Amino acid sequence: MKIWITSFVWDDTEYKGPNILAETLEKAQYLANLQGLTLEGHLIDNLDSVEDFELLERTEGTMLH
Repeated sequence: MKIWITSFVWDDTEYKGPNILAETLEKAQYLANLQGLTLEGHLIDNLDSVEDFELLERTEGTMLH
């Protein structure tokens, strides 16, 4: 299962979440559409320790939450 990141707009303000659990982009997009969510992407890595965070190679596209 992948964790898919979503967003939604309420009263002209964009909010993050909820996350969707799905195996494929198609299934995640279907679930997002059912709930009126915008699919933003999926979680690639999960950092479990400070050491993992320090070793992370940062690029222009790196987004940390």
